[in-house]
Amino acid sequence: MGPELALALAAGGTGAQLLGQRQQRRERASILNRAMDQAEQTQARAIQDVTAEGRKMIPEQRLNDMRAAEDATYARTMDDLGGISVEPSQGAGAVSPAFEQMRAQRMGEESGRMSAIARELAKLRAPGQVDTEGAMRRGSMSEALSSMFRSQRNRSNAAQMDAEAVDMPLYGELGGLAAQAGSIGLMAGGLPNAIRPAPISTAQIRWLPGGG
Repeated sequence: MGPELALALAAGGTGAQLLGQRQQRRERASILNRAMDQAEQTQARAIQDVTAEGRKMIPEQRLNDMRAAEDATYARTMDDLGGISVEPSQGAGAVSPAFEQMRAQRMGEESGRMSAIARELAKLRAPGQVDTEGAMRRGSMSEALSSMFRSQRNRSNAAQMDAEAVDMPLYGELGGLAAQAGSIGLMAGGLPNAIRPAPISTAQIRWLPGGG
């Protein structure tokens, strides 16, 4: 191998190798950056869920939830009681208007009494209902967050492995081989004449410091 060819191989091969290394680093960084973006999205979602649950625990929201639970329980109870009625017994015969009026009045009073009892029961049950629903909701959220973070950890580990598995492009590997071959050729044959220092003549030595 001539020194000119060796120098060309060394220079060109080194350039191709550097480009290949740059491309390799760029692809690895792209994989890791995507994994970081996914991790940030997971963290943002977790913060959002926890913050939303925290808002439901402030006194004002808890009071609203208890009122809603009370109204829902009261409505269900009154629906259940709505099908209960007191009919006159068969064969009772005709009744007087006064009896009908008294019967209607007693039914109205009984209905009011049942409504008041249903309201009180709904008030008593509301706090326990809100606490139970909150505990179940927080338990589900905890399980969901744990699963989400496990999945994210697995994705991050996979991304790290994918980044480490990125190979240098073929032209970079070939460039490294060419640079190595060129370096060996230069060591074996010396520098080309075009860049080899010219010998110093006797006349030039005389003009050097201490040349006489």
